[in-house]
Parts: sequence; C-alpha cells; structure tokens
Amino acid sequence: MAWSGENGLCEELGAVAPLLARGAPHQISPDASNLHDVAVRAIDCFGEPLFLASVGGGVAREALLSHSARGIQRILTSN
Repeated sequence: MAWSGENGLCEELGAVAPLLARGAPHQISPDASNLHDVAVRAIDCFGEPLFLASVGGGVAREALLSHSARGIQRILTSN
C-alpha cells in the first residue's frame, strides 16, 4: 500500500476502499466525516484487485482517477 496524506485517513481509506468499490455505503465508519467525498477505482492486476482511492478532487477527479488507474495498471503489468 502506498499513500500521500495524513496517516490515519490513509489507513482508513486502505481499509474501506475494497468495501466502497463493491458499493458499500460511505457511512461505514464511526468517523465517516472523512469519507464523505471518496472515490474508489478497482484495478485488475494479474487477476487480483487493487484499489485506488481518492478524497476530494473536484470536477476533474473522474478524469484524474481514470488516468492514474491506467498508469498504475500499465506499470504493474509491464513485466
């Protein structure tokens, strides 16, 4: 797992990203105020799901997540 940001929030995102990617409600955390604006993308890598999670991002978030997901998949599967 890799992250950029506050450790507690990033650890929480890492724990809930698989649940959110499968459609679980965003209010799954006792302190869900941090998760109100979360987007998650599942990335298939050699048959295993990896999850890219982002908090915030504004109007460009969808484009940035899609671009990042393609880059991550390309890098991890280029061997």
